[in-house]
Amino acid sequence: MVAVLALVTVTSLVFNAVTTPPPTLPAPSGADLVVGGTRVHYQRWGTHGPPLVLVHGFAESSVAWGPAAELLARDHVVYAVDLAGYGYTDFTGRYALGDQVDLVDAFVRRLGLDHPVLIGHSMGAAVVGGVALAHPSDIGGIVFVDGDGLPFANGSTGSGSAGGGSGPARWILRSPYGISAYRLLTRSARLDDRLIRSNCGATCLGLTPELVEAWMRPMRQGAAEAALPAMAANGVLSLSPDQLRAIRVPRAIIWGELDLRSGGSLDDARHDLGEPPTMVIPGAGHLAMLGDPVTFAADVEQVTAGMSAAH
Repeated sequence: MVAVLALVTVTSLVFNAVTTPPPTLPAPSGADLVVGGTRVHYQRWGTHGPPLVLVHGFAESSVAWGPAAELLARDHVVYAVDLAGYGYTDFTGRYALGDQVDLVDAFVRRLGLDHPVLIGHSMGAAVVGGVALAHPSDIGGIVFVDGDGLPFANGSTGSGSAGGGSGPARWILRSPYGISAYRLLTRSARLDDRLIRSNCGATCLGLTPELVEAWMRPMRQGAAEAALPAMAANGVLSLSPDQLRAIRVPRAIIWGELDLRSGGSLDDARHDLGEPPTMVIPGAGHLAMLGDPVTFAADVEQVTAGMSAAH
């Protein structure tokens, strides 16, 4: 066993040495904006209509919204933002919920958007919910997409400062074995496609090989590897039920029919948000916006109609 462990360790160290990624990679599309001293990367679609700001979930980036955003851009100016530590936004070391909430709100203010509707997927639901709590006058409404905004069953709120969480989790992710596993995972096109596709549901109409590659590319940056232990140790960002019930801006929910627990509970989301308008996409899974982009875009149009005006 000692010999096997030594062999695995040496192999891991050699593999890591020959696959060392660049610290950062240039973004192939989109634009950057300095917000509160942080360089924030985002993508924009559309030229007219009420603004929408799309906020991704854990292990995602603005890329996840592409197919649906193109459809929404027919009647909206659409922005998809990379949160700190994700995509091509700066890796700041500050990944707590309050940090991401402040980043999104500052982004809205910096662009001078007039009461945009914020749409958050999975973990992004907690972020847009946090903006609704902290800065309600800046936005027109929120939409939770396959995310109830609550913590996982382990009880962690995911709202603490970076650097918290369990020591074993941080050690594993920083160990040679954790680094090797991460690089193998993010460099296998077949495995990456299977992982993303498995979250789409019965269909995955918005997924292409090009989108899979664009999704994984920013995760291959050295800075992304360095940020992962801090983000993972804090858990997925979340709010408490009392915080969710305190949200007063217009709100709605869009959920994939086959997403039973990946984003939490649809019933909990409806209860905590006060039974808002809810759309369930047939055959879609956790990645509802990729499972059926056409239906997703139509549902966004329906639930956001008049939100900004009502606010």
